[in-house]
Amino acid sequence: MEEGREKGGGKVLSLIEKATNSTAAEVDPRLLKAIKSVVRYSDTELQLAANTLLDLMKRDHSQGTLCIALVLEMIMEEGREKGGGKVLSLIEKATNSTAAEVDPRLLKAIKSVVRYSDTELQLAANTLLDLMKRDHSQVRYLTLLIIDELFMRSKLFRSILVDNLDQLLSLSVGFRRTLPLPAPSAVASILRSKAIEFLEKWNSSFGIHYRQLRLGFDYLKNTLKLQFPNLQANALDSAGESRTGKAVKRDFAKEI
Repeated sequence: MEEGREKGGGKVLSLIEKATNSTAAEVDPRLLKAIKSVVRYSDTELQLAANTLLDLMKRDHSQGTLCIALVLEMIMEEGREKGGGKVLSLIEKATNSTAAEVDPRLLKAIKSVVRYSDTELQLAANTLLDLMKRDHSQVRYLTLLIIDELFMRSKLFRSILVDNLDQLLSLSVGFRRTLPLPAPSAVASILRSKAIEFLEKWNSSFGIHYRQLRLGFDYLKNTLKLQFPNLQANALDSAGESRTGKAVKRDFAKEI
């Protein structure tokens, strides 16, 4: 924050502080307008504002709802003004389906849109996190499939998701009694299994870099005793069996 002030970011920080230092149910429209005006023409200011809001959500739970509303409104509005409406539309279409998989064409389009724009990527991440709150397991399932695709490809996306990992796991694994997975039950079961599978894969690939991933994986596996598919070990076993099978065939051919 101090560095932001030194680089001219004191204005947006001051506005955010005023906007979030309130007990109101909504953000003051005048302050929200002022914040959007400050960040509109500066990606540096926009990034500073987003990081400040994310930091506030971590440090002060009582301001969490207000901060979330502010950062989503700010980023979504800024995204629309810079052409961000496209990723929102694509995500909406991709998750509004009864199919068992995300439409490959829509998924390819989403990845193409966010590839060269951090603003679009942040917009996509926040939109997907918001969709995970929908009271329908089919929407959550398709949303989770998109999350996995972006998680495996983008460091920035991983950083955003890892900061919200507890919420994501609660809404996909459904391990909290107070937050059961919504209907339909058949899809909820698939959602839960896929979320567990993805967490294992994410931890195996990136756990060394993200403490939250390691802690989340350890909690579900060793505290809650959830069953993980152990994909890496199975893959090694399959590879070993394949090599053994080839060796047997070679020996058999020599004997002939």
